[in-house]
Amino acid sequence: MDGSLRKQIGVVATWVLTFLVMIVICLPGLWVVLTAFRPNGEVLAKPPVWIPENPGLANFAKIFGYGADQVAIPVPAYFANSLIIALTSTAIALLIGMSGGYAFARYRFKGKSGYFVGLMLFRAVPGVALSLPLFIVFARVGIIDTHFGLILAYVAMNVPFTIWLTDGFFRQIPKELHEAAEIDGCTRWQAFWRVEFPVARSGVA
Repeated sequence: MDGSLRKQIGVVATWVLTFLVMIVICLPGLWVVLTAFRPNGEVLAKPPVWIPENPGLANFAKIFGYGADQVAIPVPAYFANSLIIALTSTAIALLIGMSGGYAFARYRFKGKSGYFVGLMLFRAVPGVALSLPLFIVFARVGIIDTHFGLILAYVAMNVPFTIWLTDGFFRQIPKELHEAAEIDGCTRWQAFWRVEFPVARSGVA
């Protein structure tokens, strides 16, 4: 067997093995999707029914409150809450994190390395470890079961990560760009907003 044929067989074997592994990985997700379109009788059937015999949208109608059989789950309210909390916390974390990342990338100040390492160590703490302390603090402050409490927690967890990301992007932008902009008459803010931010916009996004 020559080398080229052996190489082709290796490539084919790799693709086949990858395909089989991906099938195994995707099976749970496929099962969840198929379950959404089948009645309960088929969901609980033994042996399991892989291909729905009577697919439909009855399960979605129940969840959203349509039809005779309804499930007492306020999905629209849950979705609205998630949308409000996600968008607000992302916007705030992005503004704070982008400002912090730019400051770490462009300015020199006392304790800069220590502050940065501290932020990264805070990010390394798992969220589960912070759940009980956050619950106690939020209970005493009175912000449990509020949008503000969740937004505050998400912002605190995401700001260090955002600072770390944007710091790397701003470090890749040459300092000569904002120096040239300032020479041409831009203020520090104008140099950032009109010159440096458009360059780092893809990374921020």
